[in-house]
Amino acid sequence: MRVLTIQIIVLTVALSLGFEPHVSGIKYRHGPLQIMYTSARSWISPISGKPHVIHAFIKPSQRWSAGHRGVDLEATEQDQVRAPAPGTIVFSGTVVDRQVVVIEHPNGYRSSFEPVTDPLPVGTHVQAEQVIARVDAHPAKPRCSTTCLYWSVRRGGDHKNGSGKNAEYINPMLLLGPAEPTILLPVDESFKA
Repeated sequence: MRVLTIQIIVLTVALSLGFEPHVSGIKYRHGPLQIMYTSARSWISPISGKPHVIHAFIKPSQRWSAGHRGVDLEATEQDQVRAPAPGTIVFSGTVVDRQVVVIEHPNGYRSSFEPVTDPLPVGTHVQAEQVIARVDAHPAKPRCSTTCLYWSVRRGGDHKNGSGKNAEYINPMLLLGPAEPTILLPVDESFKA
């Protein structure tokens, strides 16, 4: 257990310094240790400034169960919606009563945004921070009591690109990295892992 703790501390420090990890063969008594990694520096908030979450991500207990599969971010009228990471627009159109834009990212993730106006067309390659649409401040059926942008992220799935019935919704705020730097404190002999 002590070796695993040291490996996790080393990995945390390396990631905070910007090193790309090479993880192989880390095991603990319950089987292989699986580490999900995406560079937090490569993802940005789709709304400029520090994002303020109005309605947080609530992961459903099962794929078909109730939950809130994304986050509602506070926005102002006609805020620009920016790509959180590089990718390609794979959907740009109306779903029921609102416009939606979807980006497929090359690392197996897929981001969706709604309600929007003036979305870029399907097939457009985008870079992180590139404007992909504007927030629709007057949707037919508002999701929030104030202007907001819904942002969801899926990963994996049938085609390993965030699509299909087996894709998993994840909390998009986790892709932004910590708001404050992580500080590791020394551990004395009273610590029990």
